[in-house]
Amino acid sequence: MEPAPQGPNSDNRPPKPLGGYLRWVFLLSIAAAIAALWFRPINLSERFQTGLEAVKRADWQTARLCAADLMKDEEHHAHAFLLTGYEQRARRRSKDAYVTFSKARSHPETRELAFHEAASILYEVGEYSQVILMCQKVLQWNAERTDTRRLLAAAYYDIGAMIQAINALRVVIEQQPNDHRPHYMQASILHDFERFGDAALAYEQAAKRITKASTVRDEVLAGWGACLVRLRRHKEALEVLKPAASWPDIETQRAVALFELRQPDAALKAAETALRQQPLHPDATTVAARCYELAGDVEKGIALLQESAAQHPLELELHLRLADMLSANAQPERGLEHRKTAAKISDYRRDFSHKQQALVHNDNDATLRFEIAELAEKLGKIEIARSWLRAAAGMTTATEEIRSYWQQFQERHPPGPKASTNPGQAD
Repeated sequence: MEPAPQGPNSDNRPPKPLGGYLRWVFLLSIAAAIAALWFRPINLSERFQTGLEAVKRADWQTARLCAADLMKDEEHHAHAFLLTGYEQRARRRSKDAYVTFSKARSHPETRELAFHEAASILYEVGEYSQVILMCQKVLQWNAERTDTRRLLAAAYYDIGAMIQAINALRVVIEQQPNDHRPHYMQASILHDFERFGDAALAYEQAAKRITKASTVRDEVLAGWGACLVRLRRHKEALEVLKPAASWPDIETQRAVALFELRQPDAALKAAETALRQQPLHPDATTVAARCYELAGDVEKGIALLQESAAQHPLELELHLRLADMLSANAQPERGLEHRKTAAKISDYRRDFSHKQQALVHNDNDATLRFEIAELAEKLGKIEIARSWLRAAAGMTTATEEIRSYWQQFQERHPPGPKASTNPGQAD
Protein backbone atom coordinates (compact mmCIF):
# COMPACT_ATOMS: atom_id res chain seq x y z
CA MET A 1 0.00 0.00 0.00
CA GLU A 2 1.25 3.51 -0.88
CA PRO A 3 1.93 5.91 1.99
CA ALA A 4 -0.56 8.74 2.48
CA PRO A 5 0.42 12.00 0.75
CA GLN A 6 2.03 14.54 3.07
CA GLY A 7 1.97 17.73 0.89
CA PRO A 8 0.45 21.10 1.79
CA ASN A 9 -2.83 20.15 0.25
CA SER A 10 -3.10 16.88 2.00
CA ASP A 11 -6.46 16.13 3.61
CA ASN A 12 -4.75 14.03 6.22
CA ARG A 13 -2.63 16.77 7.95
CA PRO A 14 -3.15 17.08 11.74
CA PRO A 15 -5.73 19.70 12.88
CA LYS A 16 -4.33 23.21 13.57
CA PRO A 17 -4.63 24.35 17.24
CA LEU A 18 -7.45 26.95 17.78
CA GLY A 19 -6.21 28.44 21.10
CA GLY A 20 -4.23 31.31 19.57
CA TYR A 21 -7.00 32.23 17.17
CA LEU A 22 -9.69 32.32 19.88
CA ARG A 23 -7.39 34.36 22.11
CA TRP A 24 -7.07 36.99 19.42
CA VAL A 25 -10.83 37.00 18.85
CA PHE A 26 -11.40 37.49 22.60
CA LEU A 27 -8.87 40.32 22.85
CA LEU A 28 -10.33 42.04 19.82
CA SER A 29 -13.82 41.78 21.35
CA ILE A 30 -12.61 43.34 24.62
CA ALA A 31 -10.88 46.13 22.74
CA ALA A 32 -14.02 46.81 20.73
CA ALA A 33 -16.12 46.95 23.91
CA ILE A 34 -13.65 49.35 25.57
CA ALA A 35 -13.60 51.51 22.47
CA ALA A 36 -17.40 51.56 22.38
CA LEU A 37 -17.50 52.70 26.01
CA TRP A 38 -14.71 55.22 25.51
CA PHE A 39 -16.26 56.87 22.50
CA ARG A 40 -19.89 56.57 23.67
CA PRO A 41 -21.60 60.01 23.78
CA ILE A 42 -21.89 61.40 27.33
CA ASN A 43 -25.41 61.37 28.76
CA LEU A 44 -25.65 65.09 29.56
CA SER A 45 -28.82 64.74 31.62
CA GLU A 46 -27.03 62.29 33.90
CA ARG A 47 -24.00 64.59 33.94
CA PHE A 48 -26.16 67.50 35.09
CA GLN A 49 -27.68 65.43 37.90
CA THR A 50 -24.20 64.34 38.95
CA GLY A 51 -23.23 68.02 39.04
CA LEU A 52 -26.21 68.92 41.23
CA GLU A 53 -25.36 66.13 43.66
CA ALA A 54 -21.77 67.40 43.77
CA VAL A 55 -23.05 70.89 44.60
CA LYS A 56 -24.96 69.49 47.59
CA ARG A 57 -21.73 67.89 48.84
CA ALA A 58 -19.70 71.04 48.06
CA ASP A 59 -17.59 68.82 45.77
CA TRP A 60 -16.56 71.65 43.48
CA GLN A 61 -14.01 69.66 41.48
CA THR A 62 -16.71 67.25 40.29
CA ALA A 63 -19.12 70.14 39.71
CA ARG A 64 -16.54 71.89 37.52
CA LEU A 65 -15.89 68.73 35.50
CA CYS A 66 -19.63 68.30 34.93
CA ALA A 67 -19.98 71.97 33.93
CA ALA A 68 -17.11 71.59 31.45
CA ASP A 69 -18.81 68.59 29.80
CA LEU A 70 -22.16 70.42 29.67
CA MET A 71 -20.53 73.48 28.14
CA LYS A 72 -19.53 71.41 25.08
CA ASP A 73 -23.18 71.18 24.05
CA GLU A 74 -24.97 74.43 23.19
CA GLU A 75 -28.29 73.08 24.47
CA HIS A 76 -26.73 72.58 27.91
CA HIS A 77 -24.93 75.88 28.39
CA ALA A 78 -27.59 76.98 30.90
CA HIS A 79 -26.98 73.81 32.93
CA ALA A 80 -23.25 74.55 33.02
CA PHE A 81 -23.88 78.15 34.09
CA LEU A 82 -26.14 76.97 36.92
CA LEU A 83 -23.43 74.68 38.35
CA THR A 84 -20.83 77.44 38.01
CA GLY A 85 -23.13 79.93 39.73
CA TYR A 86 -23.50 77.63 42.73
CA GLU A 87 -19.74 77.47 43.18
CA GLN A 88 -19.34 81.25 42.81
CA ARG A 89 -21.98 81.82 45.45
CA ALA A 90 -20.41 79.29 47.81
CA ARG A 91 -17.14 81.20 47.45
CA ARG A 92 -18.93 84.48 48.34
CA ARG A 93 -18.63 85.92 44.83
CA SER A 94 -22.25 87.04 44.90
CA LYS A 95 -22.06 89.58 42.07
CA ASP A 96 -20.44 87.06 39.73
CA ALA A 97 -22.93 84.41 40.82
CA TYR A 98 -25.89 86.69 40.11
CA VAL A 99 -24.66 87.30 36.54
CA THR A 100 -24.00 83.59 36.03
CA PHE A 101 -27.42 82.57 37.34
CA SER A 102 -28.94 85.12 34.95
CA LYS A 103 -27.33 83.19 32.09
CA ALA A 104 -28.91 79.99 33.40
CA ARG A 105 -32.48 81.27 33.07
CA SER A 106 -32.81 80.46 29.36
CA HIS A 107 -33.56 76.73 29.67
CA PRO A 108 -36.81 75.28 31.09
CA GLU A 109 -34.83 72.73 33.14
CA THR A 110 -32.69 75.37 34.89
CA ARG A 111 -34.76 78.56 35.01
CA GLU A 112 -36.58 77.68 38.25
CA LEU A 113 -33.36 77.02 40.18
CA ALA A 114 -31.63 80.00 38.57
CA PHE A 115 -34.43 82.43 39.45
CA HIS A 116 -34.56 81.17 43.03
CA GLU A 117 -30.81 81.52 43.54
CA ALA A 118 -30.74 84.98 41.96
CA ALA A 119 -33.62 86.05 44.20
CA SER A 120 -31.72 84.79 47.24
CA ILE A 121 -28.74 86.95 46.31
CA LEU A 122 -30.97 90.00 45.86
CA TYR A 123 -32.55 89.31 49.25
CA GLU A 124 -29.13 89.46 50.89
CA VAL A 125 -28.56 92.99 49.51
CA GLY A 126 -32.06 94.23 50.36
CA GLU A 127 -33.60 94.42 46.87
CA TYR A 128 -36.93 93.26 48.25
CA SER A 129 -39.22 94.36 45.41
CA GLN A 130 -37.17 92.40 42.90
CA VAL A 131 -37.08 89.40 45.23
CA ILE A 132 -40.88 89.41 45.45
CA LEU A 133 -41.30 89.58 41.66
CA MET A 134 -38.79 86.78 41.04
CA CYS A 135 -40.27 84.52 43.73
CA GLN A 136 -43.75 85.02 42.31
CA LYS A 137 -42.43 83.96 38.89
CA VAL A 138 -40.86 80.80 40.30
CA LEU A 139 -44.08 79.92 42.11
CA GLN A 140 -46.03 80.30 38.85
CA TRP A 141 -43.87 77.50 37.47
CA ASN A 142 -43.84 75.40 40.64
CA ALA A 143 -46.32 76.23 43.41
CA GLU A 144 -44.90 73.40 45.57
CA ARG A 145 -41.49 75.02 45.91
CA THR A 146 -41.42 75.67 49.66
CA ASP A 147 -37.99 77.29 49.87
CA THR A 148 -39.09 79.95 47.37
CA ARG A 149 -42.33 80.59 49.24
CA ARG A 150 -40.35 81.00 52.47
CA LEU A 151 -38.07 83.48 50.71
CA LEU A 152 -41.14 85.37 49.47
CA ALA A 153 -42.54 85.47 53.02
CA ALA A 154 -39.20 86.75 54.32
CA ALA A 155 -39.16 89.55 51.73
CA TYR A 156 -42.72 90.58 52.64
CA TYR A 157 -41.72 90.39 56.33
CA ASP A 158 -38.77 92.71 55.77
CA ILE A 159 -40.87 95.36 54.04
CA GLY A 160 -43.58 95.10 56.72
CA ALA A 161 -46.31 93.75 54.43
CA MET A 162 -47.93 91.74 57.22
CA ILE A 163 -50.92 90.20 55.45
CA GLN A 164 -48.94 89.15 52.37
CA ALA A 165 -46.22 87.60 54.54
CA ILE A 166 -48.71 85.66 56.66
CA ASN A 167 -50.59 84.43 53.60
CA ALA A 168 -47.33 83.09 52.19
CA LEU A 169 -46.49 81.45 55.52
CA ARG A 170 -49.88 79.71 55.69
CA VAL A 171 -49.01 77.84 52.51
CA VAL A 172 -45.58 76.96 53.89
CA ILE A 173 -47.23 75.60 57.05
CA GLU A 174 -49.53 73.42 54.94
CA GLN A 175 -46.54 72.11 52.98
CA GLN A 176 -44.30 71.60 56.03
CA PRO A 177 -46.63 71.13 59.00
CA ASN A 178 -43.88 69.95 61.39
CA ASP A 179 -41.46 72.82 60.77
CA HIS A 180 -41.27 75.40 63.58
CA ARG A 181 -39.80 78.15 61.40
CA PRO A 182 -42.91 79.41 59.57
CA HIS A 183 -44.81 79.54 62.89
CA TYR A 184 -41.93 81.46 64.50
CA MET A 185 -41.79 83.91 61.63
CA GLN A 186 -45.56 84.38 61.75
CA ALA A 187 -45.33 85.04 65.50
CA SER A 188 -42.56 87.60 64.99
CA ILE A 189 -44.61 89.51 62.42
CA LEU A 190 -47.70 89.57 64.62
CA HIS A 191 -45.59 90.61 67.62
CA ASP A 192 -44.04 93.49 65.65
CA PHE A 193 -47.52 94.70 64.73
CA GLU A 194 -48.66 94.42 68.36
CA ARG A 195 -51.15 91.62 67.68
CA PHE A 196 -50.14 89.98 70.95
CA GLY A 197 -52.96 87.44 71.21
CA ASP A 198 -52.42 86.05 67.72
CA ALA A 199 -48.64 86.23 68.19
CA ALA A 200 -48.88 84.17 71.40
CA LEU A 201 -50.78 81.43 69.55
CA ALA A 202 -48.18 81.36 66.78
CA TYR A 203 -45.30 81.25 69.29
CA GLU A 204 -47.05 78.32 70.99
CA GLN A 205 -47.20 76.41 67.71
CA ALA A 206 -43.51 77.13 67.08
CA ALA A 207 -42.59 75.97 70.59
CA LYS A 208 -44.46 72.67 70.09
CA ARG A 209 -42.36 71.90 67.02
CA ILE A 210 -38.93 73.14 68.08
CA THR A 211 -36.27 70.84 69.51
CA LYS A 212 -34.49 71.47 72.80
CA ALA A 213 -31.20 71.65 70.93
CA SER A 214 -32.38 74.42 68.61
CA THR A 215 -30.34 77.62 68.74
CA VAL A 216 -33.51 79.76 68.67
CA ARG A 217 -35.58 77.85 71.22
CA ASP A 218 -35.07 80.46 73.95
CA GLU A 219 -35.90 83.26 71.50
CA VAL A 220 -39.24 81.59 70.80
CA LEU A 221 -39.94 81.20 74.53
CA ALA A 222 -38.91 84.81 75.21
CA GLY A 223 -41.25 86.13 72.53
CA TRP A 224 -44.10 83.95 73.74
CA GLY A 225 -43.55 85.04 77.34
CA ALA A 226 -43.40 88.72 76.36
CA CYS A 227 -46.75 88.47 74.57
CA LEU A 228 -48.36 86.77 77.56
CA VAL A 229 -47.03 89.50 79.84
CA ARG A 230 -48.50 92.16 77.54
CA LEU A 231 -51.80 90.26 77.72
CA ARG A 232 -51.48 90.23 81.52
CA ARG A 233 -51.48 86.43 81.57
CA HIS A 234 -48.65 86.41 84.07
CA LYS A 235 -48.95 82.89 85.49
CA GLU A 236 -48.94 81.44 81.97
CA ALA A 237 -45.91 83.56 81.14
CA LEU A 238 -43.96 82.14 84.05
CA GLU A 239 -44.82 78.57 83.00
CA VAL A 240 -43.71 79.27 79.44
CA LEU A 241 -40.43 80.84 80.59
CA LYS A 242 -39.63 78.11 83.14
CA PRO A 243 -37.53 75.91 80.80
CA ALA A 244 -35.73 78.86 79.18
CA ALA A 245 -32.10 79.67 79.93
CA SER A 246 -31.17 82.66 82.06
CA TRP A 247 -30.48 85.67 79.88
CA PRO A 248 -31.52 89.34 80.20
CA ASP A 249 -34.82 89.38 78.30
CA ILE A 250 -35.96 86.11 79.85
CA GLU A 251 -35.15 87.25 83.39
CA THR A 252 -36.80 90.63 82.76
CA GLN A 253 -40.06 89.02 81.62
CA ARG A 254 -39.94 86.80 84.69
CA ALA A 255 -39.42 89.88 86.88
CA VAL A 256 -42.36 91.74 85.34
CA ALA A 257 -44.69 88.74 85.73
CA LEU A 258 -43.62 88.10 89.33
CA PHE A 259 -44.07 91.74 90.30
CA GLU A 260 -47.56 91.83 88.82
CA LEU A 261 -48.35 88.64 90.75
CA ARG A 262 -47.33 90.49 93.95
CA GLN A 263 -44.13 88.59 94.53
CA PRO A 264 -41.71 91.55 94.88
CA ASP A 265 -38.86 89.58 96.45
CA ALA A 266 -38.79 87.04 93.61
CA ALA A 267 -39.30 89.85 91.10
CA LEU A 268 -36.32 91.78 92.47
CA LYS A 269 -34.15 88.66 92.34
CA ALA A 270 -35.00 88.14 88.66
CA ALA A 271 -34.54 91.84 87.83
CA GLU A 272 -31.15 91.98 89.54
CA THR A 273 -30.08 88.84 87.66
CA ALA A 274 -30.99 90.56 84.39
CA LEU A 275 -29.11 93.72 85.45
CA ARG A 276 -25.97 91.72 86.23
CA GLN A 277 -26.14 90.21 82.77
CA GLN A 278 -27.00 93.50 81.07
CA PRO A 279 -26.40 96.54 83.27
CA LEU A 280 -29.10 99.22 83.15
CA HIS A 281 -31.49 97.10 81.06
CA PRO A 282 -34.46 99.55 80.91
CA ASP A 283 -37.30 97.16 81.75
CA ALA A 284 -35.33 95.33 84.42
CA THR A 285 -34.38 98.71 85.91
CA THR A 286 -38.03 99.71 86.11
CA VAL A 287 -39.01 96.53 87.96
CA ALA A 288 -36.05 96.80 90.35
CA ALA A 289 -36.88 100.45 91.11
CA ARG A 290 -40.49 99.57 91.90
CA CYS A 291 -39.31 96.80 94.24
CA TYR A 292 -36.95 99.21 96.02
CA GLU A 293 -39.83 101.68 96.37
CA LEU A 294 -42.03 99.01 97.95
CA ALA A 295 -39.22 98.17 100.36
CA GLY A 296 -39.03 101.84 101.37
CA ASP A 297 -35.74 102.63 99.59
CA VAL A 298 -37.07 105.29 97.20
CA GLU A 299 -33.71 107.03 96.80
CA LYS A 300 -32.06 103.83 95.59
CA GLY A 301 -34.83 103.33 93.05
CA ILE A 302 -34.57 106.93 91.78
CA ALA A 303 -30.78 106.70 91.48
CA LEU A 304 -31.02 103.48 89.43
CA LEU A 305 -33.71 104.95 87.15
CA GLN A 306 -31.70 108.12 86.55
CA GLU A 307 -28.59 106.14 85.64
CA SER A 308 -30.54 103.99 83.21
CA ALA A 309 -32.38 107.00 81.71
CA ALA A 310 -29.03 108.70 81.06
CA GLN A 311 -28.01 105.67 78.97
CA HIS A 312 -31.47 105.11 77.44
CA PRO A 313 -32.95 108.63 77.16
CA LEU A 314 -35.87 107.59 74.95
CA GLU A 315 -37.29 104.74 77.05
CA LEU A 316 -40.85 105.72 77.99
CA GLU A 317 -41.23 103.57 81.12
CA LEU A 318 -38.08 104.98 82.71
CA HIS A 319 -39.38 108.55 82.47
CA LEU A 320 -42.88 107.63 83.65
CA ARG A 321 -41.51 105.83 86.70
CA LEU A 322 -39.09 108.69 87.45
CA ALA A 323 -41.93 111.21 87.20
CA ASP A 324 -44.02 109.25 89.69
CA MET A 325 -41.21 108.54 92.17
CA LEU A 326 -39.75 112.07 92.10
CA SER A 327 -43.19 113.61 92.62
CA ALA A 328 -43.87 111.24 95.52
CA ASN A 329 -40.46 112.12 96.95
CA ALA A 330 -41.21 115.87 97.19
CA GLN A 331 -39.50 116.73 93.89
CA PRO A 332 -42.49 117.72 91.72
CA GLU A 333 -40.59 120.03 89.37
CA ARG A 334 -38.06 117.37 88.44
CA GLY A 335 -40.92 114.93 88.14
CA LEU A 336 -42.68 117.30 85.72
CA GLU A 337 -39.62 117.41 83.46
CA HIS A 338 -39.69 113.64 83.07
CA ARG A 339 -43.45 113.70 82.52
CA LYS A 340 -42.99 116.14 79.61
CA THR A 341 -40.28 113.93 78.14
CA ALA A 342 -42.55 110.91 78.53
CA ALA A 343 -45.38 112.75 76.73
CA LYS A 344 -43.10 113.53 73.77
CA ILE A 345 -41.91 109.93 73.54
CA SER A 346 -45.50 108.73 73.84
CA ASP A 347 -46.49 110.89 70.85
CA TYR A 348 -43.68 109.37 68.79
CA ARG A 349 -44.74 105.90 69.82
CA ARG A 350 -48.37 106.55 68.94
CA ASP A 351 -47.41 107.84 65.48
CA PHE A 352 -45.06 104.89 65.00
CA SER A 353 -47.80 102.41 65.91
CA HIS A 354 -50.40 104.09 63.67
CA LYS A 355 -48.06 104.11 60.68
CA GLN A 356 -47.18 100.47 61.27
CA GLN A 357 -50.86 99.55 61.28
CA ALA A 358 -51.23 101.39 57.97
CA LEU A 359 -48.75 98.90 56.49
CA VAL A 360 -50.85 95.83 57.26
CA HIS A 361 -52.09 95.52 53.66
CA ASN A 362 -49.39 97.66 52.06
CA ASP A 363 -46.54 96.18 50.03
CA ASN A 364 -45.55 99.09 47.78
CA ASP A 365 -45.24 102.37 49.71
CA ALA A 366 -41.57 103.18 50.30
CA THR A 367 -42.36 106.65 51.68
CA LEU A 368 -44.48 105.26 54.52
CA ARG A 369 -41.65 102.92 55.49
CA PHE A 370 -39.23 105.84 55.37
CA GLU A 371 -41.47 107.81 57.75
CA ILE A 372 -41.61 104.84 60.15
CA ALA A 373 -37.80 104.62 60.04
CA GLU A 374 -37.50 108.33 60.90
CA LEU A 375 -39.79 107.85 63.92
CA ALA A 376 -37.84 104.77 65.02
CA GLU A 377 -34.62 106.77 64.89
CA LYS A 378 -36.21 109.54 66.96
CA LEU A 379 -37.20 106.88 69.49
CA GLY A 380 -33.62 105.63 69.61
CA LYS A 381 -34.59 102.30 68.02
CA ILE A 382 -31.62 102.29 65.68
CA GLU A 383 -31.81 98.67 64.50
CA ILE A 384 -35.55 98.98 63.88
CA ALA A 385 -34.89 102.17 61.92
CA ARG A 386 -32.16 100.40 59.96
CA SER A 387 -34.57 97.60 59.07
CA TRP A 388 -37.29 99.98 57.83
CA LEU A 389 -34.85 102.19 55.90
CA ARG A 390 -33.29 99.19 54.23
CA ALA A 391 -36.76 97.99 53.28
CA ALA A 392 -37.71 101.40 51.86
CA ALA A 393 -34.48 101.71 49.87
CA GLY A 394 -34.95 98.21 48.43
CA MET A 395 -38.34 98.97 46.89
CA THR A 396 -39.05 100.06 43.32
CA THR A 397 -40.99 103.07 44.66
CA ALA A 398 -37.95 104.37 46.61
CA THR A 399 -37.04 108.00 45.82
CA GLU A 400 -33.56 109.50 45.61
CA GLU A 401 -34.27 111.22 48.93
CA ILE A 402 -34.85 107.83 50.58
CA ARG A 403 -31.74 106.26 49.06
CA SER A 404 -29.65 109.27 50.06
CA TYR A 405 -31.02 109.21 53.62
CA TRP A 406 -30.23 105.49 53.80
CA GLN A 407 -26.59 106.16 52.89
CA GLN A 408 -26.36 108.96 55.46
CA PHE A 409 -27.96 106.75 58.11
CA GLN A 410 -25.35 104.03 57.56
CA GLU A 411 -22.61 106.62 57.99
CA ARG A 412 -24.19 107.87 61.23
CA HIS A 413 -24.88 104.39 62.54
CA PRO A 414 -22.40 101.85 61.13
CA PRO A 415 -23.79 98.34 61.52
CA GLY A 416 -22.38 96.18 64.27
CA PRO A 417 -22.02 92.40 64.14
CA LYS A 418 -24.39 90.76 61.69
CA ALA A 419 -27.84 90.33 63.19
CA SER A 420 -29.41 86.91 63.68
CA THR A 421 -31.07 85.24 60.74
CA ASN A 422 -34.61 86.08 59.80
CA PRO A 423 -37.00 83.85 61.80
CA GLY A 424 -38.34 82.39 58.57
CA GLN A 425 -34.91 81.32 57.44
CA ALA A 426 -33.27 80.38 60.69
CA ASP A 427 -32.82 77.11 62.54
